[in-house]
Amino acid sequence: MKVLLKNKPYRYLFFSNQLSVICAGFYYIALITLADTLPNPKIGVLMISVLSQIPIFLNFILGIIADKSKDRFKGIISNSIFATVIFLIISFLVVFASGNYILFSIIVALYCVSSLLDYYTTYLKVPFLPLIVKKDDYQEAIGVNQAFKQTMTFLANAIGAVFILWFSFQNIALINSGLIICSLLLFLAVSKSIKSKTENKLPKPDLSKKIFSKGTIKDIKELFEIKEVFYAIVSATFINSIFATGFTLIIMHLVADSSFALISYQFSIVSIEGVEFAGVVLGGLIGIIVFKKMSIKGIINIVFAGAFIWFGAFFIDNFIALIIVSFLVAFFTAIVSAKSTTVAFEKIAPEKLSTISGIAFTFGNIATPVLILIFSSLAVMLHMRLVIIILTAFTLICFLFLLVYSRKTEFK
Repeated sequence: MKVLLKNKPYRYLFFSNQLSVICAGFYYIALITLADTLPNPKIGVLMISVLSQIPIFLNFILGIIADKSKDRFKGIISNSIFATVIFLIISFLVVFASGNYILFSIIVALYCVSSLLDYYTTYLKVPFLPLIVKKDDYQEAIGVNQAFKQTMTFLANAIGAVFILWFSFQNIALINSGLIICSLLLFLAVSKSIKSKTENKLPKPDLSKKIFSKGTIKDIKELFEIKEVFYAIVSATFINSIFATGFTLIIMHLVADSSFALISYQFSIVSIEGVEFAGVVLGGLIGIIVFKKMSIKGIINIVFAGAFIWFGAFFIDNFIALIIVSFLVAFFTAIVSAKSTTVAFEKIAPEKLSTISGIAFTFGNIATPVLILIFSSLAVMLHMRLVIIILTAFTLICFLFLLVYSRKTEFK
């Protein structure tokens, strides 16, 4: 937390980013509620679910475009203005949208465009952090970012659910516009300071090259040839995907077998999600400081060791042990995430960070739902204990791959 208190440019950029996180999730709950006014609410929810995935899968393109941006500062300002206008338009359309499929579709499409602008703005800001924060403070700054992002995402959904009881859909869209403006104002307050620290360290992109030219593909290939970066991205993806799948299987098992639950399956689901949330937040705030000097390999080994204990507790239906290990696993997973980002900051030139960030984000968001789909399908067809054994075997293969690959890197 020291870096947040002492570094003014980072502090303002941090709070600007947190407001963006709130904006990203704030209106989602309102859209789900608006879908309930349609003749067939299921169609509305399906529409939201499908269209909201489009910006996520386009992240790798947005990262590349951000690194080709001529002026990141103008891009951030214009994106925020466009997003504000979009929510002003939504605030007008939503008055007439109740029960209207066409207007509802337009509102959802506009919401997805605002999400694209938000992601693009995030990638435009990516190189700023390693340029305004000292190298020794990278891990702490990243840990604080991810801990508060997790908290803000949770709060955004909770606040959205409460606000829908107090305000109209129109007023919620207007509030979202106000939050976007506040986020922009916080950024503008330190934009001169950030610009002075980054202008000589961020070379101008070669605008003569097309965004998706052979040169771009070559740049991406070169990034993945940096063994430390590849190791960090793949390990974080493996770990996040495996544990997301494990948590999904736990919820499925709780619903199907009440004897596995603690008090009730509803209470058990809230408990496991609450423990996971606490672990991630504390890992980002405290864990990254306590284990700052430990190598990423050492932390990953701890996480995989925890994973095997976790699966063992799940296999023998010991929910108490599962809760305890879940906290520890989430705690160390947050540290892996922060250290992986730190590796990228240390090994990749700032003008290429947005590209690798977009690729890593997209890769992770494809791998996780695919793995969940595969093992959830297996859980429907097979006994849960057999599915746990298969997932444990898959985890062991991932661990052995990382172990063998890491011997070829410079990680200690």
